[in-house]
Amino acid sequence: MEDFIIIISTDVRKDAQLKSLKELMNTFAEITEWTLDLEDCDKVLRIVSNENIANQVISKLFRLGIQANVMAVYFDTPIYRIGRVCPLG
Repeated sequence: MEDFIIIISTDVRKDAQLKSLKELMNTFAEITEWTLDLEDCDKVLRIVSNENIANQVISKLFRLGIQANVMAVYFDTPIYRIGRVCPLG
């Protein structure tokens, strides 16, 4: 499975914002994992998703009153096994 790793700076500081963020992240079926680093000065939201949903996340964060900017989007391709057996002919 191929994953996108989306790095977003936010202004999440209040408990209410964090609660809204948690609820929002649960609405995206594409998200397999997410973390928020509240100790970082950029309050970095890191999302692992099976699609590039950066724009959708940013749009919904703005609707919640959370300022956010995409810092980076990485495409992570898994390493495939070497030496797969293929049928001949």
